[in-house]
Order: sequence, then C-alpha cells, then structure tokens
Amino acid sequence: MHACITHNILQLLRAGAFGFTDTEIRMMSPHKWRTLRYVADTLGVLPYCEKQLRAVSPLPSTGEATDVTPPYYDVNNAQLFNHWTNKRYERIRDEEMERLSSLILEDDGSNAEATLRLLDILVMNADYIITRDIDVKGIIALGVHMKRYRESIDYEQLDYWLGHIGIIQLASFQGNMLVSALGFKEEDVPFLKKRSKSSDKQARRSFIRCIKLALQKHTFSNTMRLQLALNETVSYRFFSAISMVTDIEE
Repeated sequence: MHACITHNILQLLRAGAFGFTDTEIRMMSPHKWRTLRYVADTLGVLPYCEKQLRAVSPLPSTGEATDVTPPYYDVNNAQLFNHWTNKRYERIRDEEMERLSSLILEDDGSNAEATLRLLDILVMNADYIITRDIDVKGIIALGVHMKRYRESIDYEQLDYWLGHIGIIQLASFQGNMLVSALGFKEEDVPFLKKRSKSSDKQARRSFIRCIKLALQKHTFSNTMRLQLALNETVSYRFFSAISMVTDIEE
C-alpha cells in the first residue's frame, strides 16, 4: 500500500510543483487516493498535487472550492542551529539587505533578491534537517524557487555565502534530494557537490522516509480509532449482558 501511494505522491509533486511531464501515475483504489490526499495535506504540499489529483483520482468531486494556489514558503524566521554559523548568516543577510535597498531603487535588485531568498530557503531547510527532520514542503519550495528564478540566481555568490556560513554539505544534500527523488538534472543544481551512488541513495531514502512516516502515522491513527471503537462496542455489549443477567436474578 505504502509503496504505491509514495510513488504517486512523488509523481504528483514532480508534475504539479515543477511542471515535469514524464510522470507515471499508478492506478489505486479510492481508499488509497483518500490516504494520499490526507498525507499530502499533512506534509503541506497538497496545493501542488491538487490539479493533478483532479485529473487522475477516481474520487468524486465534493463540490467545494479547493485552493490550488501553491503556498508561500515563509523564510522570515530562518536561522541556523549553531550560534556562530547563525551570526555569519545574519551578517550576510544584513549586508545584503542594505545593498538590496539601493539596488531596488535603481530597479536592478531582482537577481540579488532571488539569490538571497534561495540562501534563506537553504538555511531554513538546513536548520530543520539538523534540529528535527526533513521538511518536505521546504524541499519542494527550494525546487520551485530554483525553477522560477533559474535565470536570475547568482550561483557563484551563493557558493561563496554557503562556504562562509559553513553549510555547503547540507545545501548539497538538499540539492541531491531534488535530483535523486524528484527528477531534477544535476546541471540544474549547481550547489550539488561530490555526488555518488551512496549519497544519491541516502538523499532519496531520507526524502521518501518522511512521506512514509506521514503514511504510517495516518495508518496508525486509523487503526487506533478502529480499535477504540471495537473496545467500546465490546465493553458496551458486555455491560449490557451483565445488566440483563442482574435484572433476571432480581
């Protein structure tokens, strides 16, 4: 069950978030499609999947308007796990924001702004990876930004920032997830360094594991609800039987 749902989530994300057309959707039962929709919503990526879901899912329309606008990935609170690396990041950001204010006045700040936002997303994801786990919507937001602003991003400047802050490997790991799990080409991810079979496998497994964890939580939740309902039913019937016996004895 999980393999088919995981595969389809990846394919829907490739098509809905990045516009890839070489996707292959597998047939599933209505129950599995409902599960997929729930998991995509839990992971915060349902809007990316929604249009594709309407085309391939056999589930009847509810008649309710569903928002298919991709969510804005908020990086205002981006920070790093280590005090010193975070200080270096904040210094870069402060200096760049000051420089941006003058560039925007000259109508020449779009490239710098796109590059800085890419840094913010990489930092946000890096902190999440170290302190919690992989944020699926954060990796999708990374790919969406790179696709949308690929002509505007200054990757030489980005490489300098990543090296100065000290998160080159963490940024490369994020890039590898885009390549190994979501179908990006290696040349489209310039900050991907020292790629190997083992690093590809680790990146793909890590990304897919987060989807599987959401699936397992959903399955466990449903199982627990069924078990509780069964226990309540058995307890009620047992109590009713005891009451009947007591009434008869009286």
